[in-house]
Amino acid sequence: TPFTPDAVYLDANVCSRNTETQTLTCRFAVIKRMDVDSILQTLRQLGRPAHAVRIDPGFEVMLDLLPPALRPRGDVQARQRTVFAYSVALALLITALFAPLPHQDALLSDWQRQVAAQKEAASAAQALLVQRTALAERTRFVAARRSELRPMVEALTELTLRLPDNAWVNRLMTQGDDIQIYGEAESATGLVPLLESSDLFQQVDFRSPTTRNEATGKDRFHLGLHLTPLVTKP
Repeated sequence: TPFTPDAVYLDANVCSRNTETQTLTCRFAVIKRMDVDSILQTLRQLGRPAHAVRIDPGFEVMLDLLPPALRPRGDVQARQRTVFAYSVALALLITALFAPLPHQDALLSDWQRQVAAQKEAASAAQALLVQRTALAERTRFVAARRSELRPMVEALTELTLRLPDNAWVNRLMTQGDDIQIYGEAESATGLVPLLESSDLFQQVDFRSPTTRNEATGKDRFHLGLHLTPLVTKP
């Protein structure tokens, strides 16, 4: 963006991906910090800190311009339940002080049960909020990682076209953008330039020395290579 990180609040979400044209469509929202910092500061001084900065009208996927570090801990419902619990406690305590003595024990017991239930509900809501935040972060990381990698089907198709007919692949292993190939070919050294000539592969090299299979008259090879990263257009 044309802005520095300390000058704006921003958020974005991926709307669609097109692997054929290698394009990524995103929604992006940004606002200058100087336009909202004074409002946020006033709310904090009033004891009512903002928990989100939304777009109006909103998108089908909600964007929140307020960084997670500035959001109050715990969700709104949990705080409302806590306030309600203390209000109920105060009302019951006042009633208990002025009620006849035979009823005080029953009122206090009921008050304690309600406060305990509200505290338990608030703790459960806080735990759910933490789980939701962690899940959202993992989802964003996985989506970003997948958008950087080429589809493995595309890589396997390219290997099929590049490897000569006299080459045999006995085993193929993948991990992220790393591919390892075990097999046999009449000339193992000739495989490296064939694969390096593809735009999909880089860092093609032998992971172990080649050996000769006397039974088939071919070279045993163990090749490793990496997929070139996708270049997404803005």
